[in-house]
Parts: sequence; structure tokens; C-alpha cells
Amino acid sequence: GSLEPLGTLAIEARSACWRPPNDRWFAVSDDQNVYVIEFGDHGLSEPQRIEQIEGQVDQVECDPLGRFVAARYEDSQIRIWRLDGRSQPAVIRGPSESSGLRIADDGSLLEVWGINRETDRRQTWIYSLETQEPTLLRHIELGKDGGSAGWALNTVNLQLVSILNPDPNIRLWPLQVPADTEPIVIRREDAGLHLGLSIQPQGDWFATSGSTGLTLWPLAQTYPTVIEKYQERTRLVFGPDGGWFATGSVNGRGSVRLWQLEGDGLPPARILHEAGRMVGGLAASPDGEQILLAHPGAVQLLPVDGTAPRTLTNSDSTGAQFFAAAFSRDGHHAAASGTAIDRSIVMAVWDLDSEGEPTLIDLGGEGKGKAGRLTPWIRFTGNGDILSGNSFGLLRWDLGTGKSETLFKGSVGRFAISPDDSRILLVRALGRSTLDSKGPAMVLDLETGATTPFTSHGDSVTVVAMDAAGRIAVTGDDHGPIRG
Repeated sequence: GSLEPLGTLAIEARSACWRPPNDRWFAVSDDQNVYVIEFGDHGLSEPQRIEQIEGQVDQVECDPLGRFVAARYEDSQIRIWRLDGRSQPAVIRGPSESSGLRIADDGSLLEVWGINRETDRRQTWIYSLETQEPTLLRHIELGKDGGSAGWALNTVNLQLVSILNPDPNIRLWPLQVPADTEPIVIRREDAGLHLGLSIQPQGDWFATSGSTGLTLWPLAQTYPTVIEKYQERTRLVFGPDGGWFATGSVNGRGSVRLWQLEGDGLPPARILHEAGRMVGGLAASPDGEQILLAHPGAVQLLPVDGTAPRTLTNSDSTGAQFFAAAFSRDGHHAAASGTAIDRSIVMAVWDLDSEGEPTLIDLGGEGKGKAGRLTPWIRFTGNGDILSGNSFGLLRWDLGTGKSETLFKGSVGRFAISPDDSRILLVRALGRSTLDSKGPAMVLDLETGATTPFTSHGDSVTVVAMDAAGRIAVTGDDHGPIRG
């Protein structure tokens, strides 16, 4: 029970980290300097000045694992020094509204918070310290006031949980998603007013205390990623390796937006192209470097890196308006289908390795005013044939001869092909238009011609998909449910 004084500091400390890493050292600052001081068995070491720069030090923080010291300056600059002495300090130009700094318990995240002067709401900037240079993961605006105790970081699942919100609901902010992703709103009708928050170290639960007592909430379950900002009805396509996805707006300016899904500090969507017309179809190239865009004005190749698009055809030169798009599986050919001036149905196929004109295939029609409902969805097979689905049924086209065979009789909406080309999951269209048709889903076996209906999935299916192995089928209908 005895105490042994270790010494005093000849420093007028302005800030200090009072949680010494491993009880071996701590850091203090005066107006313009940051010092590291080690604990000895019977005394303190001489203060070691890390660096002196112009500007007043407002706050200093220590890495709980003892690897670095961070300091926040009055000009909002944040400097991070690694104590191994082998690298220059990392510098973050922090937000001007910053008023606080803290490091997560496992040293993986650095957080800077402040108050938005316009909204009077708390906001926080969260940086990853696991990358070579600190990377901004997300900027989040929270509720009003509440100090820094109204939210907490889950470093295991990379989430921020907040009870500091404009309403009584709890919000869960994922940190490894695009920056324009919405928070998950977690509700309980009788939860009352939340006053305290704590996250389990293993990251599977968090607890709140408040007017109704102590409540435990799960964190281990998978929550959806929701993007509501743009309020657009869209077409959607994923890159072949899942590293990005893109949408094309059916209304407004026909904006084609792309979201990155890999890496740290994912940005919000960026606009690849403004079509100026409704987007009819999108397809991703097998190498993930291009998007094929079909709309009433043109068919274009959009490089994912944002460079200038390549126009394959436009309505002025062909008189056709295209609404569906597809890439061949080897990436050497592209196809689009739509309606010609005489309202007949046409399909254009391009050899992308050349600059030549497309091969045009007349898919027929039923006269003026009726062809629009016949515009087919199209997909390439593994051997380079094309499948088309519309009011004529599901047809397979031999591009060498231009001839077709009917695989299924009846109006067909969207469809998906298994990787081995043995099965097709399709929508049996019930309406007059097959462009956005709905109906029951079924599987067509191409070897036997047998069909298997998905009666449990209802009769309002609008979209279908298969997994890469062709074993799992998924449908979505116009009421919202997604079934597998």
C-alpha cells in the first residue's frame, strides 16, 4: 500500500494522455511541443521532445498499444508520430470544426469530432490507422450536443453506434461501405430515452441504459447496405468480381453512377455518364473495365476509369432505339436490342476488336404500335449464341447463320442462364410489355425442355438471378420481397 513518487515535470502541461500504454510511457504537450516521458522503476526519464512546429497544441493522445502519439493543433492539423523513429510523422488536415480527438482501444481507428456550426449537430470523422497513411473511412453527422459519450466505435465489425440522433432511434453506421450509404435505424417501441452506451469488446453486442433500464442489442447479424440519396428508379449491374456496381437512371438525366466496393475509405457514387435519356440496359464486360450502355439515343461503351465513352451507334445513324444490352462471355462481342423506325424489333451485334459496322438481325414484329412490347432481353451463351426473350418466347440465335430456334413458347420477361448453359431461370410475363414485365418465375431445362414453376415465389416476379455455380436461384417482385 505504499506510494513512491517518481518525480515532477518541469513542463507546463497543456494536454496529456492519462492512459499510459503498457504503463511504460506517456505523452504531454505544452503550447507548441509534444514530449514523451518513460516510467522507470524509481523515476521518470527526461522528457523527449518529438517535434516542434508552429502552432498551438490543443490535445495529445497515445496509442493504447504503445506504437505512436497523435496531437491536434489549433489550426485543425493532426500529426501522428511513430515512436520507432523510422518514419516521418503522418499529417491529417483535419476539419476546421474539430474539437476532440481519440484513438480506439485497439489502436486501429482515430476519431476527430466537432460541431457543425450551421446545424448545431455533432459530427465525427473516422480514420483507419491500419493503412500506410491514415485513411478517412467516413464522415458522419450525428444529433445535437451530448459531448463525446453519445456514440461508440465497434472496431471488430467496423461500425459506429449512436444514441445521439434527431429521434429516439439508435443508428448503426457501417464504416466499410460507400460514403453515401444510409445508417441502419434500430428500433424498439418501448426503449425510451437512451442515456448511456457501451460496446462489448468482442463486438457482438452493445448495451444502452436509459429511462427503461438496461437493454442489450445484437451487432453480429448482417445488416443491409442502403443507398437512398438519389431517389431514382434504376437499372443495376455488378462488376464481374464484385469490386463495383453501377446504376443507370430510368428517369431524369439518365445518370450512370458507379460505386466502388473494395478498399478503405470508399467514396460516394461518381457519375460516369449522363445519357440524357432513360437508361434501358447495362452490362459489365468480363474484365470489369467497361460498361455497355443501351438507351433510346445510343449504344455506348463506358470505361470504368471515367475516360471518354465510345459510341457504337446512335439513333440518328440507325434509326433504332435500344433498350437491352449484353456482353459475350469472352468480352469480344457486345449486343443490344430495340425497335427500328418501322417498329420492327432489331438486334445489333458488334465485334469489339474491330471498328466495323454491327451485324443487324431483324427479330420481326407485329406492326406499328405493337413492337414496343416485344423488345427482348438478351444474353450470350458460352458458345457465342444469343438468347432473346420477349412476347415471341425464348429464342436462341445462331449469329453465323442469323437463324433462330424457339426454346420456350410464351411471353418471356427477364431471364438468367446457368454457367453451363443447361438451365434458364425466367419470368413468364403476364403483362403487355416485356421491358418491365412481371409474372411467375420458372426454370427451363434446355436438355429436356421441362419447366419447373416457382409457385412459392408468387406471380409478381420482375427480376431473377442465379449464383455463379448455377445452384441458387433468387427472385424479386414488384412488392419488394426477395426470395431464394
